[in-house]
Amino acid sequence: IVSFDVGNYNLNEDLIIDPTLVFSTYSGSLANNFGFTATYDEQGNLYSGGSVFNWGYPTTIGAYDLTFNSSSITGSDGFAVWGISDIGITKYSADGRSRLYSTYLGGNRCEVPHSLIVNNRNELFVLGTTSSDNYPVTSSAFDPTFNGGDTANLANGIFVNYTHGSDIVISRFSADGSALLASTYVGGSKNDGLNLNDDLVANYADQMRGEIILDDFQNVVIGSSTASQDFPVTSGALQLAYGGGEQDGIVFKMDENLSGMIWSSYLGGNDADGIYSIINSNSNDVYVAGGTKSQNMSFPLNAYQNAYQGGITDGFYAKISNLGDAILQGSYFGSDQYDQIYFVREDNLNQIYFYGQSDKFGSYWIKNAVYNSPNSGQFISKMELSQNTIEWSTTFGSGDSKINISPTAFMVDLCNKIYLSGWGSSSSSFDHIGGNIADGTTGMEVTPDAFKSTTLGHDFYLMVLEDDASNLIYGSFYGGDFSEEHVDGGTSRFDDKGVMYQSVCAGCGGNNDFPIEPFDAVSSTNNNNCNNGVFKFDFGIPNVVADFENPPIICFPDTISFTNKSKMLNTTSFLWDFGDGTYSSDTNPSHLYGSPGHYDVVLTVMDSLACNFEDSIHKTIVIMGSELKEELNEFSCSGFNMQIGVPPYPDNSVTYKWFPTIGLSDSLIANPIANLDSNQRYQLIVSSGFCSDTIYQNVYISEIDLKAFGDTTVCNPITGFSALNKTQVGLVHHWSSNRQFSDTLLYGLDSNKIYIDPMVGENYFYIQVEDSLGCSLNDSVLINVVEYDLKFDPTYETCFGNDIIIEPEGYQDFDSVEFVWGPSPVLKSAENDTVGIISGSPGSYVIPVTSSSEFSCKDTDYVSVVIGSLDTSNVYLESSIDTLINNEVAVLTAYPDGQNYNWYPSEIVGNEQGNQVEVSLIEDALIVVDVLDGAVDACFASDSIMLSHRTSECEDPYIFIPNAFTPNGDGENDVLMVRGINITDLYFAVYDRWGEKVFETTNQFVGWDGTFNGRDCDPAVYDFYLKYTCEGEPGYFQKGNVTIIR
Repeated sequence: IVSFDVGNYNLNEDLIIDPTLVFSTYSGSLANNFGFTATYDEQGNLYSGGSVFNWGYPTTIGAYDLTFNSSSITGSDGFAVWGISDIGITKYSADGRSRLYSTYLGGNRCEVPHSLIVNNRNELFVLGTTSSDNYPVTSSAFDPTFNGGDTANLANGIFVNYTHGSDIVISRFSADGSALLASTYVGGSKNDGLNLNDDLVANYADQMRGEIILDDFQNVVIGSSTASQDFPVTSGALQLAYGGGEQDGIVFKMDENLSGMIWSSYLGGNDADGIYSIINSNSNDVYVAGGTKSQNMSFPLNAYQNAYQGGITDGFYAKISNLGDAILQGSYFGSDQYDQIYFVREDNLNQIYFYGQSDKFGSYWIKNAVYNSPNSGQFISKMELSQNTIEWSTTFGSGDSKINISPTAFMVDLCNKIYLSGWGSSSSSFDHIGGNIADGTTGMEVTPDAFKSTTLGHDFYLMVLEDDASNLIYGSFYGGDFSEEHVDGGTSRFDDKGVMYQSVCAGCGGNNDFPIEPFDAVSSTNNNNCNNGVFKFDFGIPNVVADFENPPIICFPDTISFTNKSKMLNTTSFLWDFGDGTYSSDTNPSHLYGSPGHYDVVLTVMDSLACNFEDSIHKTIVIMGSELKEELNEFSCSGFNMQIGVPPYPDNSVTYKWFPTIGLSDSLIANPIANLDSNQRYQLIVSSGFCSDTIYQNVYISEIDLKAFGDTTVCNPITGFSALNKTQVGLVHHWSSNRQFSDTLLYGLDSNKIYIDPMVGENYFYIQVEDSLGCSLNDSVLINVVEYDLKFDPTYETCFGNDIIIEPEGYQDFDSVEFVWGPSPVLKSAENDTVGIISGSPGSYVIPVTSSSEFSCKDTDYVSVVIGSLDTSNVYLESSIDTLINNEVAVLTAYPDGQNYNWYPSEIVGNEQGNQVEVSLIEDALIVVDVLDGAVDACFASDSIMLSHRTSECEDPYIFIPNAFTPNGDGENDVLMVRGINITDLYFAVYDRWGEKVFETTNQFVGWDGTFNGRDCDPAVYDFYLKYTCEGEPGYFQKGNVTIIR
């Protein structure tokens, strides 16, 4: 186990740096060879990874793979077949003068490297992606089979085409590059390892992001992206299900043999997410960072930004527990514009730093930073994690509201100085979203000691910033004068001594202008297009870095010799603590231990001229002896992966053998993964060939019993619901509304009674129980809460003698409903138990109604009924006459008396409100009256009567008698008759002047012919008398005179 301690660094001395280009070289490939990623080892050797498109990559004798793996070599211009590539790996010596090994790596289609890392045995790990179904895997691979996906054609630019989809691949080389010690696929049925969302791909080759690191136990930890909904996640992971959208972030940890998955989890929301950077924290937890479009990412409630900030994308970060089962800290990190975090790093005081891009210009990203460049598109931020706030933040760049560079490497050193690199280009081939990268590196600030102080816009940019962002310590461009230096995605690195190891796509276009140092570097010559250039740059920061080498295992009683590999200044001193109570101040001491055992050796280096004053490193030394026996105890959960054993010793000659092999991922490695359902005792024999050590490993399994009820329907309103069927006593229960447990409904100890207050509708509740050892188990329950609420109108009103039917709402969707009505004196009946019929004496009544149904639903409500005194059966209307002639008046009377009345139409009856009105008509009319109970608004009845109107035709001129006639027998006007068409009966009489009646008739059609008793009457004036009636009218009377003319 190796760890570092750093004291306070010197704030009072001026910092003097001496930047030096250690070496810079082409790969020397004759085939097209694009740069992707670079890293280093403890000896300062540089490892490069790139894509190779044909035969001609400069391999070394004895290397793992000397040939290009595609079957076709028919291409030209440095390409075998466009879209087909191998990975090219080269290990350069620390001075860049030789290739220590160089090899192809790949299958029959395309693969590229994304990130490299070296372990404590100088074994290189490669993180890449492939579309090959015959990528080389080892016999103990976690997944030996290609999983496939959808075509992803990146041939325009990166020149690779994932014709059969993509899988993540991880490979581990031997220290001399001659063998693959471990290699595996990792993925699901869709594309894995590629960042393919258009909005997240903000820079050229952002598709190739992702990072690989190693933890303190030499386990592999990876952050990347996936579109697979069946990616291999592990039980107990913080996010077991795909979040949604085009892709999710993915983070997982594997053992160094790549045979076992220690833990694996999605990290994403409902839209596209990508993880670009990952580090192992000082506490062995994991930080990840990247970009997201999701608006429902689950972060702790006290997050710096708990909600999506808007714009195209937001950055985000998360601190994940070392078991992969929880987000300990995390937040969105953005603005209302485009933002992404490309790198996250931690300093020696456990604070984290971000390096990213943003289109939020102005001073949004500037806080507590003396050095800043407003309106620039790159930001560096330092978080104050205890407060979840920004301690300081600054922007750097050209200040013209453009993004200048694509991030490639980032580091915080032991003095908390910030190092970074990135590349920019003024070419449209490398355009950024919105054209923001159009000016490339033009206008970025350099310092007087810059390696290259001018740029045409297409260079790398190197920068060192003071620990509090108060000053630019170093700024420089790097590259040729003509070529557009860049890198095809991937990660490059700084070591903790302040040395940069950068991979480059150099000399593209067949240029030969990439800086070469020294003159006898591996290759000073480019091929006819692109070469994977690399450079190693020492920034010359005056710090001290503790480091030493020692034999990993010593057989007792041999003497152990320590080799000091520290970075030191001219006045550096040393203090060795050998872990057995003895010390030394020698530079390279030797020591003899008195007995076998494990000893913690601490080397402290000190220098008053260093910016960090001192630094310490801890290493565990094993002194083996046949009598040495050691007991180790681990606690795990039933069915969960648990890594047991010891860290692998940095010596490949050491062998390991476990007994028994039950539940182990590999019985021949130092720290296999155990997955057990019950307690197990193991014996581990560690042998160096000359001596051995026996270790007993006890694994204690904590079994948690948890079972939630099945899907359940309950009735509202409720005060709570016990959703657990079975659990143990003494467990901490955490109830949440989501599977990420980002909120807390209830938390605490209980037996098996956990009450929740759900909302109406379908509610998923998630329960996590945890025991005192940290073992946890999750379950969920669907509770469908139904609303059973009897609803009546506020008040029901009716009239005396009327029935009112009352039926509530709120029960119709339920089965097996029962009602109980009353008691009440006005309850007439309850038909089918659902309808109440009310009738009774005038007054106000309250009737209780109780109903119950399935799901134990029950509700009681009260019905208010008011019965008025009006008996509607007694309501009627009568009129004095039904037909009104001319201006005749009718009297209308409404019954019963003593109520309220409304008469209609008002234009005939006026505003009368009594029970009697007089009306006259000019035409037929319907007269309506409402009789109302004055105390009960809803109690009323109506009646109506139709009145007719006519104009009379029983008077002059319709009924008339001529005033003269001539009874002379000429057939004209010989008879006096009563004229009229509507007469129904009459009496007509004529008298002479002496009053004698000379004629009478009751028949309208019988007239007087001017004779009396058979003789003609004398011409004279006679009087007549007429009494008659017309149809539908009263009687009429007329009298007058008539003249006989002869």
